[in-house]
Order: sequence, then structure tokens, then C-alpha cells
Amino acid sequence: MKKLILLLALYGVFFGINTMKAQDADTKKSFLTMGVSINIPKEHSITVYGGVSTSPEHTQIAMVMPNIKINKYISFMPLYVFLKSPQAHSKEAKEHQINAMLTFSLPLDKQNKWILQNRNTYLHRFIVGGEDFDFYRGRLGIVHRAKIFDKSVNLFAHDEIFIDLKKGDFARNRVYLGADIKLFNWLNPQFFYIYQSHKNHASPNNHLFIVAAIIPLGNHGFFGTKK
Repeated sequence: MKKLILLLALYGVFFGINTMKAQDADTKKSFLTMGVSINIPKEHSITVYGGVSTSPEHTQIAMVMPNIKINKYISFMPLYVFLKSPQAHSKEAKEHQINAMLTFSLPLDKQNKWILQNRNTYLHRFIVGGEDFDFYRGRLGIVHRAKIFDKSVNLFAHDEIFIDLKKGDFARNRVYLGADIKLFNWLNPQFFYIYQSHKNHASPNNHLFIVAAIIPLGNHGFFGTKK
């Protein structure tokens, strides 16, 4: 059973990645993704996603998300994103994104059921054959830890601004609503809705959806303690 879970998890992730020959991706598309999370010492973790957009061109995405817990209030996440979109005449648009994220979490009650979060991010976009971009991303929001039908659920609402560092100007705003559900010992579904508005853009408003299925390998004795 353990080998089967690992095989399915790795197949799901690397199918998404290999076809490339999204909440934190800088994009205007909705995605379906699958990934695995791996526990590493001192409460740190790594999550790897692979997926495809629901848009007609089927943009492909891969994300590697280490999460380093500095203390109970501060965490650091160096995020890498790769995007590939088919273009006309058998061409492809490729993009690499590097994010450096510092998150501050402040519990608002003694039970830690309500948490105020502030995240500050430096984003660099490498567009192959095109212009590079640099952004500051500032996010503020609330996380609520709850129980629904005896399942642990994290509900959250955030607002995030993007500042174009080259122009020194506001670029866009995002409003996030979402949930992270510990549905089974072997599966954590995640659901995100993003309302994105742009400055000086032909189509300024986007409604984005991201659905992810995360397999926590640590729950099965891989790279961590079995729960």
C-alpha cells in the first residue's frame, strides 16, 4: 500500500511537470494541480505541484515550495514556478518565476483558531525571449482553523497588492478566498478563488480558480513520522 501511494503521488506530480517539456503563481489562468508534501526536520516542509490550466491553450505549471519555519510567528518560503504555454506555429512561451516570501503570523485568540497573516514577497519573472519583471507583493489576511464533519479545515481570506519595482507603480490587486481540507490521511484537497484586477490592462478583471490535490507523504512514513 505504501509503495502504491508513493507511485500514484509521483506519477501525478511528474506527469504535470514532464508535460511542460498556481495560488502563488503570477498568472491570469485557472489551474487543476496535483502535488506531494514532504516533512523535513524542525517542522519544515516541501511541497511540489504539477498541473495544467483549464484554458483552451492548456498552460502547464510546476511549482516547488519549501516552507522554512523560523519560529512560531515567522516563516520563509523560497518559491520556484515554471510555466509553459503553446503558441501559434508550434512555438511555446516559457516563463520562470522566483519568489522570496516572508510571512508573519499572529494568533488572535488563545486557541489559535484565528490567525492574522502578513506576507511580503519579492517576485522576479524570467520570460524566455522576452522582458523580465520585478514585483513587490504585499498580502494581508485572516486564517480560520475549524472542524467540518470532524475534518480539520483551514479557511482563509487575503488581499494582495503587486507593485512593479521597475516602474515604481501599482500593477494589480488580488483577493483570495480558499480552503485547505485534511480530508483523509492520504489526501489534502485545496480550493482557491482569486479575483484579480489589473491597472492599464485590456481585460482588467480575472476570476481564477485553482484546485489542488496534495498527498502528505509524511503520513505514510515517507521522510517523516507516520501519523
